[in-house]
Amino acid sequence: MREGINGYFSLGMAYRLRAEGVTPDVLKAIVDRIEKIGSAHMPNAPQPGQKISEKAQKEVASLWTGKESGALAELRDGLAPWFTVDWMNFAACALHFERIMKQLALVTMPRPELSED
Repeated sequence: MREGINGYFSLGMAYRLRAEGVTPDVLKAIVDRIEKIGSAHMPNAPQPGQKISEKAQKEVASLWTGKESGALAELRDGLAPWFTVDWMNFAACALHFERIMKQLALVTMPRPELSED
């Protein structure tokens, strides 16, 4: 499953976000906040299945304004519960967001002009 969300599905979501006018900067702000939560609360060597703290869970919940719509709301609804399961799932969700952000940056870049030389 992770191969799909980290590959094909991240590109598909990037196209959907682009169509809705979401910019890479919007996702960058979310990725930065996710990284801040991880840096502040994740142990240096989390054990498999190690639950994240209640404080970290509250900070994850604060990632969302509740005003997201369309594809961004779908990401929120689909990933939010997985962010709070354990640190391994938190890291997988963070990676997924980062990949979507990078894909979005690529698909929103202007096309280079082709010369007719």
